[in-house]
Amino acid sequence: MEAGPAAMQAGTIGVDVEDWFHPELVRPHVPTGDARSIVERGTVLLLERFARHGVRSTFFLLGDVARRHPELVRRIAGAGHAIACHGMTPRPPWELDRASFRGQLRGFRAAVRA
Repeated sequence: MEAGPAAMQAGTIGVDVEDWFHPELVRPHVPTGDARSIVERGTVLLLERFARHGVRSTFFLLGDVARRHPELVRRIAGAGHAIACHGMTPRPPWELDRASFRGQLRGFRAAVRA
């Protein structure tokens, strides 16, 4: 058996892509209308590092991020990473009824395909 990095087993990395104002504990403290976004800069840095090391990942995108940053979605997919749904909004899934959950999935699909 060969030793060293070439013999290492592949792992799995998942990246949760939200902006600074999306997490549940932060939202109540965000001033109304504050649309500053840092998600693109941070995600691009990860993409560059992953490319440098030949790493592929699944990026769990919030639909709001996909809608606001369609070029970022294309960049992630173009780099060979998988894109997965993290909901359309940061609203927890246990707060959604079946119709709302289905609407979130449809909204996400539309945002990613834009």
